[in-house]
Amino acid sequence: MVNTSNAATYHYNYVTINAANNKVTLAENGAFEIQWRFISGGQNPPNENNIGDVKTFALNKNDLCFYVARNKSEYVWDGCTPYVWNNTVVTTYNIENTGKMNFAFAERMTLKTEDGKNIYLDDVIIGQFDANTSNTWLMGGSRCTMKTFRTVVECISTPNEQGEVYSVQFVANNINTFTIQNTTLITTK
Repeated sequence: MVNTSNAATYHYNYVTINAANNKVTLAENGAFEIQWRFISGGQNPPNENNIGDVKTFALNKNDLCFYVARNKSEYVWDGCTPYVWNNTVVTTYNIENTGKMNFAFAERMTLKTEDGKNIYLDDVIIGQFDANTSNTWLMGGSRCTMKTFRTVVECISTPNEQGEVYSVQFVANNINTFTIQNTTLITTK
């Protein structure tokens, strides 16, 4: 679906996060709280994508939707890449360093363990590139490390209510899907 008000062409941009390992689930009623964002001027719809907004999963309960225009720019690239490009990025498509991105968001991702405990992944960055014939997504962040070149990224959680810290690995599966491959408890109080 597209809206072209205010000269920008807004799109519903979907990225899928699969919790395939059955040890964690995506938190219900919103799993992504926006902590900061990079969007080119005039490309963000009014009252959308504000700091503190919580993105809820849509469609098949694994999809995050970012309603925003896709105007690739150096502004987004320059703002986002210092946080993700050096050894912390995994992409859903083999891209090259283009110097431009469509948009990027840093968020707190909340997952739930099978026994109902929270896993908080802070400053997880999800962004979108224009990869010529389609758009591709990246994931990384200040608490993440690339494990396999452009395929697997490992993110370390902040302590939950019980003082537990987890390692969560994401695998890029296709043009817009990341799958949680492995979740490991690494420390407790």
